[in-house]
Amino acid sequence: MQAARFMVEGHSVGVDATFVQIGVIAAAYLVAVAATPIASWIVGQGRSAGRDEGLDGMRGAAAVAVVGCHLNQYMCAFLGYTNPFIGDHLGILAVQLFFALTGYLFTDRAIIGRIDPFAFYVNRMRRILPLYVFVVFTALAIALSYSWKTVAPLDHSLREALSVLAFGLWKPDELWFRGINMLSLVGIAWTLSYEWAFYMILIPALLLWRSGTLARVCMALVVLAFLFRDFYFNSEQVIWPFFLPGIVAAMLKHRRPWWLGGVCVALVLPSVLLIIWVPGFWTPVKLALATLVFFAVLFGRPRCLSWAPLQTLGMISYSIYLVQYLVLYPSVRLIYTSPALASVEARLGMGIVIALATIILSAITYRFVERPWLTGLRSTVAPVNSASVELPGIREEAL
Repeated sequence: MQAARFMVEGHSVGVDATFVQIGVIAAAYLVAVAATPIASWIVGQGRSAGRDEGLDGMRGAAAVAVVGCHLNQYMCAFLGYTNPFIGDHLGILAVQLFFALTGYLFTDRAIIGRIDPFAFYVNRMRRILPLYVFVVFTALAIALSYSWKTVAPLDHSLREALSVLAFGLWKPDELWFRGINMLSLVGIAWTLSYEWAFYMILIPALLLWRSGTLARVCMALVVLAFLFRDFYFNSEQVIWPFFLPGIVAAMLKHRRPWWLGGVCVALVLPSVLLIIWVPGFWTPVKLALATLVFFAVLFGRPRCLSWAPLQTLGMISYSIYLVQYLVLYPSVRLIYTSPALASVEARLGMGIVIALATIILSAITYRFVERPWLTGLRSTVAPVNSASVELPGIREEAL
């Protein structure tokens, strides 16, 4: 019997493909949740006091959504489905929520008070760079293991390695090392370039914001002008506006209407469904829908996000986000080169192994790479007599 078909983003999509994608993403979440006892044992430490459970739960759910997105792409390619739209849209939504979270956390903690800019930037580097550098060197080691027979000049290989290391600051369209496409190993880190841009703009922007009402009006008009220009002329791949939901949420935090959280929670399911079905990724419509979802998390405080497994996943979410390609790429290479893994059952099983290995490896890297750098971070709140900026103290939190 021929499967029923319908149109999604101009492509004919089978109902069977839809159920496969839902199954793959659901399986990714089930495996991740099942792995949390092991992850908790590896981490060996509970949550830090004062952390926001709702935001940590969102981190965990979003990180697993990105893993599910990539597993879905692999499984759809294997089964011959050319449009893995459900996983792609959920994965992009997860990244958009991470951007909104960054905008919220640092704007919220920078509205009043005093900040030491030097300590702020040092802390951000200590939070982000150790794991990123570990991932890059691991990716280079994996690439070397696949290309050890390749003859290449040493200086050329070193230049390529430096380009890979610099990928987290800017994202070229191509990234190669000894004939290996390194985007397959570190490409997930493309979002870090936008994070760094936000941090660089944050303190100068807040200085200007505090200078008076006229400056605030001018800043708002400039942002709106850039927003209109970029969406009007590009319509796709306009990424920077997805920090705005978090910035706006921070400004609304203490003056929002009482009904806002409840309304956003009521609209969150229709919003997610529209995110999946409406064409495009980084569009004005998706910006509005992602804003509703983020406001629902922040102001609606869904209890489900306080669930213990999501809290564990949220703790290690930065590792989940960055190390997944280190597991996925070698696994997919093995799958497509090993005759023993040619069956549907074997490849489905490998998908489960990939998800499980990603969570376990993420717990290990959090414990031994991330966490040692999280202790003893300098306070961003400067002493009264120091050369400080009249901005709020920003408490360091995980991405």
